[in-house]
Amino acid sequence: MTTGRGLVDDVRVDERENGGGRPDPEVEPKARRRAFSPGYKLRILAEYEAATGPGAKGAILRR
Repeated sequence: MTTGRGLVDDVRVDERENGGGRPDPEVEPKARRRAFSPGYKLRILAEYEAATGPGAKGAILRR
């Protein structure tokens, strides 16, 4: 449904619900990078080197 000015009523309702169509000034928090300890890295490498079955190394890399 349109008004006399050619605006769709649904858009006008959305603008009222969203504070007049203004963007949210809240800044999203930035995600922190994951840090892995040297011990964890060495454990994964040892597990990778010990993998012998078909697809075993690929399965470790996909985790």
